[in-house]
Amino acid sequence: MKEVSIPKLNAKGDLYKPLMANILCGLYNVLGKEGKAYYHLFCRLIDKSVYEYNLAQDYILEEIKTEDRLAHIFSIINHLENCINAISRADKVLDVILNGMYKKDKKIKKKQEILKFIDKKNIEKLETVGLKNIRNRIEHIDEDVFENKMRGGLFLNIDKKYENICINNKCLKINDLAKIIDNFNDLVLSINKNLPKSS
Repeated sequence: MKEVSIPKLNAKGDLYKPLMANILCGLYNVLGKEGKAYYHLFCRLIDKSVYEYNLAQDYILEEIKTEDRLAHIFSIINHLENCINAISRADKVLDVILNGMYKKDKKIKKKQEILKFIDKKNIEKLETVGLKNIRNRIEHIDEDVFENKMRGGLFLNIDKKYENICINNKCLKINDLAKIIDNFNDLVLSINKNLPKSS
């Protein structure tokens, strides 16, 4: 089997350390009530996505080593799905921060204090179209079954070249997933960096 390289994350999965430091020092109070909730949620979801990605990567590397595509298939699928779900939720949170939310078909955009502490360049780096496509298929796979729209595999899987994660003909490059996780991690680090240095 030809040598396969699975992208490693730059993110270390320890966003809760600066979060706890900011809580103890009272530095994050400037985020406001909702901003604090978003910050907590970002830290938890991104740390979870890093953790799940790394577990999936370990199983993928073991599968490549043993050349047995059935040995760890369910572990790989479960960890990739957990990873995609976590980072997708972080993406939805960011969408609410940037664009507001809908209530009874009416768009409500509230001023978010947390926006002051997110670098614009970090937002511009986030390209999540592929993530949204595959997330939508995961979320609506029951509809695909009931409406007989089964054009591809009905569960998340990785292709034979270990380059793409696919479900029902919607795919996301593993390299792109790694970049998305790293970019979200950088976004949260920018919040931490931009918080005032004294309360």
